[in-house]
Amino acid sequence: MSPAKSRRLRRQTEAGMVTVEMALGLAALAVVLALALGLMQAAREYLGVQDTARTVAVELARGESESVAILRARGDANIEVHRSADLLTVTAVQRASGPAGALGLNLSASASVLREPGE
Repeated sequence: MSPAKSRRLRRQTEAGMVTVEMALGLAALAVVLALALGLMQAAREYLGVQDTARTVAVELARGESESVAILRARGDANIEVHRSADLLTVTAVQRASGPAGALGLNLSASASVLREPGE
């Protein structure tokens, strides 16, 4: 094989390798971006679950009935209420949606408040 033909063949092979590397790099970037967006969505949903637990706990501490306080809560979280002598603890659990939900991630938040005097 002549040196000129060998150089031309090497340049064509290297050009093909650059295309493959670029395609793999773009695919990896797309996966990382999708995971980052999914985690941001899960963080936003967690804040909603935390707000739900806090809202229900405050309403119960003020003397609202448990069923009414849970109905007023937004979202579809499962809510558990634990009472002690002067402390109310509300735990809200919700399955994440999107990519985090596909991985089986559950979002859980708790809020504790002191009962209002006379309740």
